[in-house]
Amino acid sequence: MELGDLPVPYKSQVTDKVQAGKCLEIKGGFKLTFITPDFCVNLLSKAETLDPPVDPTTEVILQFRVETTRSVFPPVLKTEIVVNTFQNSKWGKEARYPDPFGLAPLSPKILDMAICFAQDHFEFFANNEKFGEYKYVIPVDHIDHIEITGDVTLQQVNWKNKELTKESEEADFYHPVGYPMFLAGKKQKRCKKGRVRKYFGKLSERCVPCCK
Repeated sequence: MELGDLPVPYKSQVTDKVQAGKCLEIKGGFKLTFITPDFCVNLLSKAETLDPPVDPTTEVILQFRVETTRSVFPPVLKTEIVVNTFQNSKWGKEARYPDPFGLAPLSPKILDMAICFAQDHFEFFANNEKFGEYKYVIPVDHIDHIEITGDVTLQQVNWKNKELTKESEEADFYHPVGYPMFLAGKKQKRCKKGRVRKYFGKLSERCVPCCK
């Protein structure tokens, strides 16, 4: 964990292997700018930075960045989150998501996000709400460096563990530690004696014999 006024660009070595059950939390703020602020997170392998010249062996397991485009008519700014990977000296197929931070020129915002690692995909959270997923292209245990750049201030860059139960793996469902969960449902009938209620994939449930 690193706390306080951290330098930007921020570069850090990842000493432990990244695997399912981890979350990378980033907290700080977006600076006041005359255009939409830049922001980029690179999860790298075989390199400390994407500053040119880029070594041909470099892998970007994930690039998470803010991109703003301007239409001519009507004159509208469109801000999106773009994620992608870089392997064998070329970029892969990018995915795009609506801006979850509410970024705009001359409007500083709080930076509160997390990148969580599931069994086969990334999950993205902003301001405690999930807004996207992205399938792994390169194994995440290749990650050995983090790079963060842009018009931001950083107060915290932190790795967190989250619990991943067997049932949640089957259901492809889990919830990162430190983020709120809202549950709703209806009261279920009791199971007959000798049986217990158990959850299965996609959060379905049924009564099954209990263990002796």
